[in-house]
This record gives sequence, C-alpha cells and structure tokens, in this order.
Amino acid sequence: MGTGPESATELEELEVQLLLEGVYQRYGFDFQEYDRPAITPLVRRFARRWKCKTISGLQEMILHQPAKMDALCLALSESSKSELPEPSYLAALRREIVPLLRTYPFVRIWQVGCSSPLSLYLLSIVIEEEGLAEKTRIYATEQNETLLSRAESGLFPATCLPIYADIYRASGGRKKFAEYCNIGRRQTLFKEQLKKNIVFAQHQLSSDSSFNVFNLILSRKELCRFSYPLLIRALQTFYDSLEIFGLLALGPADSLSFTPFETRFSLVLERENFYRKLR
Repeated sequence: MGTGPESATELEELEVQLLLEGVYQRYGFDFQEYDRPAITPLVRRFARRWKCKTISGLQEMILHQPAKMDALCLALSESSKSELPEPSYLAALRREIVPLLRTYPFVRIWQVGCSSPLSLYLLSIVIEEEGLAEKTRIYATEQNETLLSRAESGLFPATCLPIYADIYRASGGRKKFAEYCNIGRRQTLFKEQLKKNIVFAQHQLSSDSSFNVFNLILSRKELCRFSYPLLIRALQTFYDSLEIFGLLALGPADSLSFTPFETRFSLVLERENFYRKLR
C-alpha cells in the first residue's frame, strides 16, 4: 500500500466525503455534491481551528457537538458567494426585465440564496420604484437558518451604507438610498415596507424540489459551488419552477452550454446572463 502524497490526498478526500455524508445523515444538510476543491480547504481550516489532528477527528466533533456544526454549515453555505451585487445586473433587471414582468397580472419571483441581504432588498426596491409592488410576491430562500434569519432581519453595518448607496445609484435608483433605511450609529436597518411582499423560507437546491411556479428566478451566487450532477439537479428544479417563457438569471460564470437545458432556454441578455424558458 502506498504512503506517498498521492495516498495522503486520497485519504483526505475519503475523510471529507465521510464528513459530508455524516453531516447529511446527522443534520440533514447536503453538501455532498458541492464542488470538492472549494469545500476541502475550508474543512481543513476548521480542523486546524478546532485543533483536530485529522478531518476524521473533525467529523467526530461535528457529529457530537451541534454548535460546531452550526459554524461549519454557515461557512459551507457562504463559501464562494460574493457579497455585493453588480450594478449592471440590477440596471438590466430594471431596464430590460421589468417591462416583461409588467405583462403579467401577478408576478412571482424566486430569489435563490439571500446570504447577502443587499441583493434581496435592492430587488424589492426595484419592484417598488417600478410600480410592481402591489402585484408581486418575492420568495427568498436560503438553506442555512442563520443566513435566512440574517436576511430577514434586514440589518447591515452602518459602515456599509456609502458602498450600498453607490451600488443603488449606479443601478438606476431614483431616490436617496437612505430613504429606504433606518440609520443607526453601528447598525442600519432596511425599512419594513421592503419586506411586505417577501416570503422567507428554507430551501436546499441539493435535495428540495420545486415549490411554486415563477415568472422570474434569480440565482446569481449558487451554482458556482456545485458539481456537475448537482448543477443539473438545480437546473431541473429551476426549469420545473418556471412557467413557459419565464426568465432565469444566472451568475456571471454560469452557463447552460453542454447541459441538457441548452436547447430549452434562449439567452435574452448575454452580459447579465438572463435566459428565457422556451418549452
């Protein structure tokens, strides 16, 4: 039996696989099909942080200490997610997509992943400023309860206010960003009016299926973490959840090329990666 670097790497891969399987069996969070090169360094860091000599030792700790699991799950859920939305994407949403949404008698939007509250609340602001608030429902989902609660609270550090205001202005905002916030010395809170059309719920793309029919699905930060089998599963969920000619927004690095869905969607806005379901 080999004892060189290759064998050590294989052993570590096995340990990570067993850890993720244990997390799923014990807590119900399924990270088994996430991109392994992105997951493994994070798992290593947690093993060192908690003074575990091996990843197997980390697994034992996680399975017996739910508080440790909460910390690891939060990190795994946040991994590979950028915090700030691109102003160009929000501007395209306002300029190109909103006119299409106006043609529907009622609009259902699925915001997939809301670890960054800014993306969600800027979406709500766009819907309000474009006069669609009275006929729109936004479903904001996140697999991790802590991240979901963070988004639902609407709180963010007061030091972020100038940065967020710049993104809002660059995306075509029509008012002062501060009008949508209750500003404190250390924390700023998005106003309650922005939550009136939002439904917050836990949902795991890795295991949960479609739960409604939508006119627009926004998944800008999720798929980049997925292995190919999980990517296909997520895209199937999106496909099943969209009505005919419904719209799907993916992240800048995402693509439907070389997937079974390449011919089921047409690219509407290439730069911002908006697609329309064809059949």
